[in-house]
Amino acid sequence: MSYDWQQNPVLGIDLGTTNSAIAYWRGEGKGAVPYQVDHGENTLQSVVYYDLNHSTDEQQQFSAGKSALIQGALNPSYMAREFKRRMNDASPCMLLGGRKFSPIELSAEVLKKIYSDVTRQFPEGVFQSRSTVVTVPYDFDKIACKNTEQAARMANINFKKLLQEPIAASLSYAFDQVDETLRYEKEEKILVFDLGGGTFDLTLFRLQQNPHKLMFEVLATGGHSKLGGIDFDECLTKVLLERSKISLENILEVKHEKIARRKLKDLVINTKHTLSHIDSSYCSIIDLLPGQHLDLTVGRQDFELSIEFYLNKIKSILSQLWQRAKIQPNQVDRIILVGGSSRIPCIRQLLIENIRSDIYLHPHPDLCVAEGAAIYAAYLEGLPVFGNREVEIVTNENDVNISILNQKIEEVCQQVSSLELQLIEKKNEIKTLEKELEKEVEKKQSPPKDLRIGNLVEGTIIKITKNYHTGNESGIIIKGNYEGLMFKGFLHISNISKAFVQSISEHFTIGQRIKGVILKVNPDNNVEISTKVLEDYSGEMLENMDQVMSEAEVRLPRVRQKLSL
Repeated sequence: MSYDWQQNPVLGIDLGTTNSAIAYWRGEGKGAVPYQVDHGENTLQSVVYYDLNHSTDEQQQFSAGKSALIQGALNPSYMAREFKRRMNDASPCMLLGGRKFSPIELSAEVLKKIYSDVTRQFPEGVFQSRSTVVTVPYDFDKIACKNTEQAARMANINFKKLLQEPIAASLSYAFDQVDETLRYEKEEKILVFDLGGGTFDLTLFRLQQNPHKLMFEVLATGGHSKLGGIDFDECLTKVLLERSKISLENILEVKHEKIARRKLKDLVINTKHTLSHIDSSYCSIIDLLPGQHLDLTVGRQDFELSIEFYLNKIKSILSQLWQRAKIQPNQVDRIILVGGSSRIPCIRQLLIENIRSDIYLHPHPDLCVAEGAAIYAAYLEGLPVFGNREVEIVTNENDVNISILNQKIEEVCQQVSSLELQLIEKKNEIKTLEKELEKEVEKKQSPPKDLRIGNLVEGTIIKITKNYHTGNESGIIIKGNYEGLMFKGFLHISNISKAFVQSISEHFTIGQRIKGVILKVNPDNNVEISTKVLEDYSGEMLENMDQVMSEAEVRLPRVRQKLSL
């Protein structure tokens, strides 16, 4: 079968959260080769910029990659990134330049850009993909995969099929390890540890070779679609802001906040890379906010402590993988590190301590997923990939589904825990409120000397004459008849619940008559009464709290029932 690898090749595209790459199958014995894109780079940053005023041609209104990042530095509201994490949402949910786009549309723009960067290297109309495989994280559900397929078809790249990222990386490794002169049977258990900018993927596979056949069998998969370098960046950002005593909350000028976050993002990424090679890094931004400067030195240990939560999560996901594969960590023959975040020293140390296997750093950790996708595209087209040997690729769909289900269960468990904490917090607030009210009643049950205890009677009729509300306090002005003595007074609703002051005062109307307990009559005939037993408003002041609690109590059995299925 003739194959034109120059003008009509099969392609593999790694559609990444932070960076994307494209490779082609050059031919038997030569393997997959990456293209240079975005003005000579090996990868394209997965960033999109949209400017309605840029051109009358709708296609020219978009830019992606390096140019999008440069434009977005000045106009952050026109730029989008990390939209791959929202790929299970097909709605127009991301606002750019005053217009809403779906993650599907934005992903399509990245695919268009990386494909067009290749076609522009040839005379117009000469280059055309024979077929293209696009990669997705291992735990993308059916909706996210369907949306990715739609983005690939919108990009007009002659889309063929989706392939899971860790399997693509595994194929790239397998191609490098195949021994064409092998005269005996050889078997290895290999773990692909792919920690990128936005996702964490694990694939444990068995590679079996003999002179006639190559079998690539996936034993187990794992990972998390929302764990990666982006999360580490947020942790380091928090460290820098806290140590600099700078807050990006409640900034009046939205543009100032967005520009500050853009500056911080660039600094944090550079600092993270620096800390992978040396123990400390100097960080400085003049006028992060107007008149506020960031100026400090951060150490590798500071960074590692800030991401400790995610390191423990990675350990937990690895433990689940061993259970599903029913093997011990020391049975793994080799670990392949893939993805930019796998270069972080504490990540490698974690693997050494927990698995104790040989670590193989792929020669192109940022490109091997695209290369593996190109190998798979060649395999689908029936091109000779591994010499004259029969090739068998076995994936475990059920294991992938179990992994997705486990992640969904984990998310629901976190929601349950959050609800339970909210319930405890609300119940504690109510108990505290009741205790405070009881203390107030006890304090005020010592009447003035000119009144007898028997005069403090329940059920005294009080008439409301005015609702009262200022910025600091709210209440109602009342008057009534106390054993023949006319009185007036002010009932402080703000002492009950500051959060619901205004809504409470609106429930009382002028002329309304309520019952209460008189606590004290002052010499000037002002009266203080208890709000705890107002019959016409019993329990209203805790209405919102009770509603939150009752709704949560209804939801919890349903969630627990789902978990038990």
